[in-house]
Amino acid sequence: TNALQPRQVYSFIGSLLNLYPRMASRTVPSIIHVLRTCMDPSAGYDCIESTLLVSLEFLASESIISDPHGAHLVWKYVSSLTNDGVPTAVRSSVIRILAKMCGSNKKLFRRIRDVIGRSMVSRDPFIRIAATATLADLAKFDLLRDVEEIIGWVQSRLQDEEPAVAHFALVALKYLVVNEELEFDLVIRVLEKRLGVDLCD
Repeated sequence: TNALQPRQVYSFIGSLLNLYPRMASRTVPSIIHVLRTCMDPSAGYDCIESTLLVSLEFLASESIISDPHGAHLVWKYVSSLTNDGVPTAVRSSVIRILAKMCGSNKKLFRRIRDVIGRSMVSRDPFIRIAATATLADLAKFDLLRDVEEIIGWVQSRLQDEEPAVAHFALVALKYLVVNEELEFDLVIRVLEKRLGVDLCD
């Protein structure tokens, strides 16, 4: 018989946790062990591709972090993977699940916001891309608060040397307008000032 794939395993565990939500915190250490195994240099790329990303997504799911103790354990581990020195592939993957985490437990917003703000000024272009894309996701799903502070981060990335960063900054602005967090006319003025163009022409 074929071995179960990680996604199938986590689907089963998620169904179980929906029935017994208080078991979430007991599940977290096992998933963290799987992640650490995948990040071992001897694990190989296949483990990262097939298991690490799926495991991170599951940690960010409502099944796990709707439980307060589960959320605490997850954040303690996941936040450590967003620091300088963590391999770019792992760090950027973790940053990309933060919007899902926020949607699963909105109480994590301020911590997630701080990680994104720090990551948006990283020297590593892949980290800046991941952070700005995640900010755009938060804007898309109307999960952003304290927009006055966040708009400064977005403005600073409009002229980033990495085109993908500038693209996601524009996407973030788009959804802030769509969700009525910013006025369209204000965004146009910001773009004209930052980019040195007349968008009325």
